[in-house]
Amino acid sequence: MQRVSHLDLETVKQCSHDLLEASSHEDLRDRLIFGWLPKLIDSEFVACNEFSQGRVLKITSTVNNAEINKYAEPFGALIHQHPCFKLQSELGIAAPLKISDFITRRELHDLGLYQEVYKYLGIERQMALSVHPAPGELVSMVLSSSTRDYTERDRVVLSLLQPAIQRAFAAVRQRKLLASLSSREAEVLSWVAEAKTNKEIALILGISARTVQKHLEAIFAKLGVETRTAAALWAQQLDRSSRLR
Repeated sequence: MQRVSHLDLETVKQCSHDLLEASSHEDLRDRLIFGWLPKLIDSEFVACNEFSQGRVLKITSTVNNAEINKYAEPFGALIHQHPCFKLQSELGIAAPLKISDFITRRELHDLGLYQEVYKYLGIERQMALSVHPAPGELVSMVLSSSTRDYTERDRVVLSLLQPAIQRAFAAVRQRKLLASLSSREAEVLSWVAEAKTNKEIALILGISARTVQKHLEAIFAKLGVETRTAAALWAQQLDRSSRLR
């Protein structure tokens, strides 16, 4: 039985640090599927499938995009047949799952998903892990092979990496939301994160408490939160209070 090596652990550590340096969602996705995942786990191809409310938004793969795009429509229509998809999309399961955890190879071949898509892409074995960057959103990192099944060593490596991937996707989303705030809104948010009241913030910034409240309402809408406590927690989790001002 192949075990996780010291080199594997060092590579996971390097990957975890590198992912947090990603400048955008696209950069993070590309670092994973074109860089780290193929390096960590032997696969014929790697893909990133992005969904919103159960519908396919984008498929990015190490396979030629024109080839993948030919099957995008049937893939989107039949993905609900995938034995891992329901667990990921409806139950929020993030742990690495293999097709062979749930069905045999013969049962896979009976699926419309296989007959319409996977057969032509040479997919016989597959393992995927997922992250949920926001409510209703699912990003699935998928490793595919035409021959070998993925091992428990492979699953453990992905399991070790999953928390870092989740943090990295959350971080790029938070940075994007932060960038949507005006400079004044960012200032107000930074003081909210330090537990200042509206009156205190008004005095610090030289504006009225009513104006502070208006800024807070705009902040709540942009961040998708409903209370100042939630906004403060959001800012604290980002751990960038000193950079908001």
